[in-house]
Parts: sequence; structure tokens; C-alpha cells
Amino acid sequence: MDKQECKTTLNIERLETSWNAQFVSRFHTVASLHPKQTVGSHSYGVAILVNELWADASKELLQKALYHDVPEIFLGDIPFTAKRNHPEIGNAFELAELAIVKRYEIKWLYANLSMKDEARLKMADMLDLVLYTHLEGQTNKEMADICKYGAHHLYDTYSTHPDFEPVRKVLGYKHLLYSLMSDANK
Repeated sequence: MDKQECKTTLNIERLETSWNAQFVSRFHTVASLHPKQTVGSHSYGVAILVNELWADASKELLQKALYHDVPEIFLGDIPFTAKRNHPEIGNAFELAELAIVKRYEIKWLYANLSMKDEARLKMADMLDLVLYTHLEGQTNKEMADICKYGAHHLYDTYSTHPDFEPVRKVLGYKHLLYSLMSDANK
């Protein structure tokens, strides 16, 4: 029997950095009695959502879903609200992320995805936030508010996107879509 040759070049620094990133805490600015979600559990959740929502998901999309927050091992999880309310923080964060991606050769993050796959990644990323904060929001008002914001953001940004239908079904199943509609009627 012929021996098969490994066709990948092992980059130990990238492997260690990417593997260690799973332990970075998310939502560190929200007071909670429960253990926080980590980048590892979030990335797993995003990859599962991509795989389950879109049967034709590309390998590149799944890889980017798994690695998309690896730079947070060095930068932490900058809250979305900080980036939104202070664009200079968001811009600096993007530049810092890019430097880390290049330094550690995290090629899955600088691979260009199609516009369709980029939208799918963003939807799955936000849907994971919504699902996690929905669970936590049952005992934590701040998490409930984040959940509501995330669900609104998903709906307002992607409801007309052709790949939104499976996301709409998940939101409906969790009764989040109905709460969005009741908010619109207030």
C-alpha cells in the first residue's frame, strides 16, 4: 500500500493561535451570572448554522465561519455598539485584524467569498448572536435587549435577501419574528 503524503504545510503559530482563540470570552461588557459564550462556541454555532441553513454552502464559507473571530485572541471581542457608536474604533479594529490575519497567515480570512457567501456569513453570525442572547435573555434583560437588537438588525438588513428564508424560519420558530412584528405595530 502506498503511503499518502500530507499536502498541507503545518504552521504551528497559526494552529496555536487559532486553537487558543476558542477561549476568548464574548459579551464581556454584559453583567451575567452565567459563563460567557466563547469565540469557540460562537464559531462552532456560526459554522453549524451555515451548514444547516444552506445545503450548498461552500467549503470556503464554512472555513471562514470557523476562523472569522480568531483575531480576537489578540484584540478581544470589541462590542458591536462600540464599533457602531465610534467608527474610529471600528476602523482601527479592522486594520488590526488585517495585520493579525497576515501575520499568522490565516488564509481563510483573506479568501474572497462571493457576495452571496459574505451575506450568508453575516446572517449566520448575527443569527448565532440572536439565538445565544435569546437563551440568556430569559434571565438577563440586557441580553434580551441585545437579542431584540440583533433580530431587528437581521430582519432590517437581510429580509429581502434571496437567502434569508431559512433565517426567517428560525426566527419564526423561536417566536422572534412575531415579536419583531409586534414591535413594528407599537
